[in-house]
Amino acid sequence: MNTYTEQPTNGWAQAGQGGAHSFANELMILLSPFIFFLLVWSLFWKGLALWHAARRGQPWWFLVLLLVNTLGLLEIIYVFLISRLHYEELFSPHVSAVCDVGGRRQQQQERQRQHEEQRQRDIEAHRAQMQQHHDDTLRRDSAAQPAA
Repeated sequence: MNTYTEQPTNGWAQAGQGGAHSFANELMILLSPFIFFLLVWSLFWKGLALWHAARRGQPWWFLVLLLVNTLGLLEIIYVFLISRLHYEELFSPHVSAVCDVGGRRQQQQERQRQHEEQRQRDIEAHRAQMQQHHDDTLRRDSAAQPAA
């Protein structure tokens, strides 16, 4: 007895398995728009994150984002939490090419500049005090000496 039957779409198939192949085909047809959406979604975020990582000079982030596929989740985390970009900056070519996480580097440089200026003012004030003390000491010593 022959257990194979001829089916017009699949050629020769094991009897009773035609329904499983049909279900898999229908499932793929139903899921293909969703898969296409996930593909476009992932490519969009991956491209955006790779672009920002390259412009910021972050080769390690670039490699991680290129090799790890998380359907856009890691890329979104990088763009918004690591790079601290705002929505308006996502597509701007004017975003700093230097790695400046949230403006911290600028703030740190500004604090260092202010600290150095304050230090210079303190040094000048101390020098003025020392000079005043020196002058007072000389005047007092010269006044205390008897005239010859």
